[in-house]
Amino acid sequence: MIIILFTLLVWVTRRDLTLTIIFFISLFATIVLITVYLIKRERQNLLASGIDAVDKMGGRHFAYFLEVIFKRQGFTLKETVVVGNYGADLILEKAGKRLVAQARRCKNNAGIKVVDDVVAAVKHHHAHNGILISNMYFTDEAIGLALSSGIELWDRDKLMDLLSA
Repeated sequence: MIIILFTLLVWVTRRDLTLTIIFFISLFATIVLITVYLIKRERQNLLASGIDAVDKMGGRHFAYFLEVIFKRQGFTLKETVVVGNYGADLILEKAGKRLVAQARRCKNNAGIKVVDDVVAAVKHHHAHNGILISNMYFTDEAIGLALSSGIELWDRDKLMDLLSA
C-alpha cells in the first residue's frame, strides 16, 4: 500500500502542481474519513459492551466509556486531568447547567470518601450538581451523604440499564 502511494506521489508531483495539490487534499480527506469511521466504530463497540467488559476496564477507559454515554445524551464534555482533578473526571454541560462526574470503576462497593470527593468537585468547578458513577454499588454511608449533599449516584444497575438502552 505504501509503495503504491509513493509511486502515485512521484508520478503526480512530476506532472503538475495542481494534480499534486489535489492528490494531497484527497489523501488528507481519506485519512480524516477513515479516522472518523474508526472512532465511530470504537464508540459503538463501547456501547455494545456488557457489564463484564466494564468490570475489566481501567479507570481512564471507564471514564472514556462514560464520555460516550453522556455525549449520546446530548451533553458537551470537558475531560479533566488524571491527577489533581479535584474529584471530577468529567465536566458536563447541557442547557446552561454544569455537572461534574466522578467515574469510579472498582471491585468493592464505593464508600463515603468518593462521595465527599464529588461534593468538593461540585464546589471547586462551580457546578450545579455532581454524579458519582460506579460499576459496583454504594455503602449505606455513601448513600446517606449523597442524599444530604444532592449528589446523584449511578450504580451497577443504572449502568446495566444504560448499556441495554
